[in-house]
Amino acid sequence: MNKLIFITGICICFQSGFCQTATDYFEKGKDKANLGSYYAAIKDFDKAIEMDPLFLKAYVTRAAAKESTGDFQGAIDDYTKATELSPDYALAYYNRGLVKITIRQNDGACADFRKAAELGYAKAEKAVEVNCK
Repeated sequence: MNKLIFITGICICFQSGFCQTATDYFEKGKDKANLGSYYAAIKDFDKAIEMDPLFLKAYVTRAAAKESTGDFQGAIDDYTKATELSPDYALAYYNRGLVKITIRQNDGACADFRKAAELGYAKAEKAVEVNCK
């Protein structure tokens, strides 16, 4: 009898959509961001990260959404978390550098561009040439 109730509970969970994974929330967030609904996307990314605090792509994608809303410090914080989770993730350093250029934190941006270039990200080399003299 207990097994039957448990199995029924699983079916209800999947049919109702109440039991979503971090990946489900991440995908919903990406869809919303692609439609320009950045605040709604951020909420989904928040939920994905709450469910899986090591979800690297969720931090990076949430950072981009935050940047789109003008939350530059929030974007920097998320890119920073991405570099903590994956220290060799050149794109996170590069994107964080772009945000820092936007808010005129040029020294910090140049450090990020140099790190991304050191990790082999070609666009970062050009960013160093243009922004870091």
